[in-house]
Amino acid sequence: MNIFITGGTGGIGKGLVEHYLKLGHRVGICGGSQEDFQNSYNSVNYEISKLFFYDLDVTDRDKVNKVFTEFSKDLNLDLLICCAGINNNKPHSSLEIDFEREHLILNINLQGTFNCFTEAIKIMKKFNSGHIVGISSAAGLIGLPGAPAYCASKSAIITLCQSLYVRLKPLNIFVTAVAPGYIDTPLARASVPGIENKKSTLTIKQATEEIVRAIDNKKLLHIFPFQLKLTSIIIKLIPLKLFYFVVAKIYMKQIK
Repeated sequence: MNIFITGGTGGIGKGLVEHYLKLGHRVGICGGSQEDFQNSYNSVNYEISKLFFYDLDVTDRDKVNKVFTEFSKDLNLDLLICCAGINNNKPHSSLEIDFEREHLILNINLQGTFNCFTEAIKIMKKFNSGHIVGISSAAGLIGLPGAPAYCASKSAIITLCQSLYVRLKPLNIFVTAVAPGYIDTPLARASVPGIENKKSTLTIKQATEEIVRAIDNKKLLHIFPFQLKLTSIIIKLIPLKLFYFVVAKIYMKQIK
């Protein structure tokens, strides 16, 4: 397959890149600088010649178009996985909102994902086949006071995928959204200190296996682990006002 993975130099993205390279697929990636790429893949034991790095800002739609066209050439883009994303990069300790950071989060997480979806779909429609995947989060299932833009972007990815699923299925283009809970990545550690010690935290390997399985089964939405899926169902049964009364109590204790 011809696969492009954004955010492929670290975290979940790198886990997915390694998985598909080991299977012999041709993989294009972006994420960070050329130096970041070299540091991430300087000691690999699989077919590195099938890995192509692009210095790409996913918020630049013209550049996304150029890169996707160059990578695909006369081939289809069989699979796009959008892992590129950022969060606040620090724990929440006050009621102050860094609006510049919030705008950046929305631009990269949501607009960047939609830019990549847009250009990938153009290519896939020519071949009447393909699969696009949006990486959401547990934070996309409910609005959390400490991460407004992050929650909004991840929630929008889910609804975007659901809308496109209906529109694209007749064209034999499948759409999947995945919403994982805590995953032990550098990005997560920066905003949630001690995340690696939480019982519910998944390793990158575990998360990669879950995402690959969801893609192989062409799931529309995959929430994992199971405890998170169960919690999301329970939350929907609680009156919204009561739920946020409890959330507010917890949040105010955390920032004092």
